[in-house]
Amino acid sequence: MDFRRSFAVTTNPNLTPAASSGLNRALVGKKYKSGALFVRPESIRAYLAATLNEAAAPDVAPPLFPVTLIPDLFRAIVADDHRGDLSRVVHGEQR
Repeated sequence: MDFRRSFAVTTNPNLTPAASSGLNRALVGKKYKSGALFVRPESIRAYLAATLNEAAAPDVAPPLFPVTLIPDLFRAIVADDHRGDLSRVVHGEQR
């Protein structure tokens, strides 16, 4: 997934980058936790319908379904001050 193509990423030309000493090393090793989550068949079927996925087994979650379970966790991660540009984050295979 190309982040810049998938989302409207724009840069404000009036902003000047803040002086940075690199990424926030205080966050190295930080763990983010979530409570127990339960997946119900109707949730899987709703996801399949919303993504127009015609699964052979409607009660088996597709590979990306777990992403729907952790939006609060993603918000917590993004809210931390990483001092980095998240639009430049890539997977290891995308170097």
